[in-house]
Order: sequence, then C-alpha cells, then structure tokens
Amino acid sequence: MGYFKTAADFGGYWLKGLKNFKGHDGEPLIQGSILKDGKKIGFFSEDSRGGPAALDVMMPEAERELRETAKRLDPEPWDESYHGLFRRIAGEIEFQRRCTKIMKTKTLVVIQGKNGAEGDLMSFNHLWTADSSAKIISLLDKEYGPGGYEILNGQI
Repeated sequence: MGYFKTAADFGGYWLKGLKNFKGHDGEPLIQGSILKDGKKIGFFSEDSRGGPAALDVMMPEAERELRETAKRLDPEPWDESYHGLFRRIAGEIEFQRRCTKIMKTKTLVVIQGKNGAEGDLMSFNHLWTADSSAKIISLLDKEYGPGGYEILNGQI
C-alpha cells in the first residue's frame, strides 16, 4: 500500500524546484517548474501582492491539457492558473520532505484515514527490543486494526 502520492495521482503533473516564499503580507507562497510526465512544460508562481498566479506554459496544447486535467482533478479550481492543483502538489511535496527528514532518525508509521480522510503520522525511536516491538504492534492492531496502518521504514 503506497502512502505517498506521485505525479500519476495528479494527472502526470508535478512541480520541480519547488520554492516557498513570503508574500507582501507575509503569507506563504509557492513557485516551481511544471513537469508533465517528467518533462518540463512551464513555470508556475503565486503573486506576492495577491494578484493572479503566473503560469507560463511553453506550448498552447500543453496549456489546454493542463486546464482539462486541473478541472477533472479539482472541479472547483481557484482560478484559471490552476492554483488548486499546484497547491495540492506542493502540499504533497512538503509532506514527503517532512517524512523523509523524520525517517532519518525514527521509524515512521502512517495511520490510514477513515472514509477517504487524510491519515495521521506517528514516529518512534529506532531503539526497540523484541518485547517492546510486539507490544507496539499489538497496540496498533488493537487501535487501528490489522492493515489500518503502514510502517514506512524500518521495523517496530
């Protein structure tokens, strides 16, 4: 059960070189190169003064396809620059960065969400004995049911 989303989950689109910056009023904004199936097709940047996001797509047919994909994946896009789609991709990238950082020193367990809701994360120190591991697995099974969680790295 793969927990992390990939470009395939977003119609083949992804953001590369994602940068976070602050807008005029300190609000968090994003920008990055737009990839489609691993190839750069343009650039996206939110406006620091609250105006429409900038979208620069290299070919008109690529923009048309992007528009159709954004509408299919996000039926109520925020604006014509596909803001909602890119915000969702940026959120996934940040989530993966955070998990990767945690997994360097801890075991990361993902608790599956109910009815399509986002799940929760738990992290444990890597220092385990066989006895403590069995207790933790037993508690996870009792609380979330077998298969209701996924250990992303290491073992408990």
